[in-house]
Amino acid sequence: MARQRSNRRVSETERRRARQSRNKQKNKLVRILAAAGMGVLAVLIIAGLALPSFGGGASTGPDDFLERGGFLARPVDGPGVAVEDQGRVHFPSLDGRADPGYYVTYPATSGTHSPTWERCGIFTDPVPDEILVHNLEHGFVNIHYNSDDAAFVGQLEAAARGLPDWPNYYIFAPYPNMEQTVALTAWNRILYLDGIDEDAMREFADAYQARGPELARGCDSPGVMSQGVPNSTVTPEGGVDTTEVEPEATEEPAEGTDDSSADDTATPEPEDTATPEPAETPSASGG
Repeated sequence: MARQRSNRRVSETERRRARQSRNKQKNKLVRILAAAGMGVLAVLIIAGLALPSFGGGASTGPDDFLERGGFLARPVDGPGVAVEDQGRVHFPSLDGRADPGYYVTYPATSGTHSPTWERCGIFTDPVPDEILVHNLEHGFVNIHYNSDDAAFVGQLEAAARGLPDWPNYYIFAPYPNMEQTVALTAWNRILYLDGIDEDAMREFADAYQARGPELARGCDSPGVMSQGVPNSTVTPEGGVDTTEVEPEATEEPAEGTDDSSADDTATPEPEDTATPEPAETPSASGG
């Protein structure tokens, strides 16, 4: 009997140990599953934050510009017509507008422009040239049309959406004052089309999209930018401020060649004997 009790006590101990071992394994499994769940949740959160920057061009930046090779990767004899470079100076204010006839082409392809710019994508209203040029400066290709035919505009929009990396570095907008039906613009380049030519549009985009004279901004939100910083690898022709400064006319009389003019200015001074003398005193003190 004593031996039987001893055997029974041993078996109970073993069962207790077995239960403890199973509980430990369960707790360990719970901790592993909880850690795995937290890891999956973290991955999902990171992916959710990153997804907006993929596809659809919600956010692009200088990396896209550099991957395309920048301004130096533009073909010298690329598609479209080469246009005179009018520089890339900013107007001093957001409401700055160019004088009529200032831009050498319409739509414009370079020149003094607004310090603000537009997002990429589809526009149903015209975008001012002063803003369009700023987008071109950052590597945009702009597609414009002058047509009230909704079917035609829809087909052109579909062709634009098929361009490489759409909508990154593209603007699609009407241009009602244009003589031609369709125009594609890039920095110092323009291509006029009488209709929809998908091959010509793609060739133009392949040559110039994300290849402007300054680091690209892509589809980031529009905003005000200070005078642009050029791509460190290139300084395009006409890329500096070539604004002419009129020489001061005061330098000519300083040469002393016109004694008569100097005598003329000096003659009236002694004529007013008492009156001019007090007037000359403040001018002398101000100097």
